[in-house]
Amino acid sequence: MDTQPVRKKTFVIVIGAAENDLVFSWDSLVGEEELVIKALPGEIVSSDLVSGASILGDGTVVLI
Repeated sequence: MDTQPVRKKTFVIVIGAAENDLVFSWDSLVGEEELVIKALPGEIVSSDLVSGASILGDGTVVLI
């Protein structure tokens, strides 16, 4: 009997800020969205934490 080992998925996001990297990991996801992200011009963004925006299917605008 040929059995394959069970592979556990881990979801991660890596955020680079200056000289540091932050890594967050999850065991599972609640949902999934496909987004088109539009870069925002520097003159309307007052924070280094925001670089773009997207509109969700329900019309909600989210900052990226």
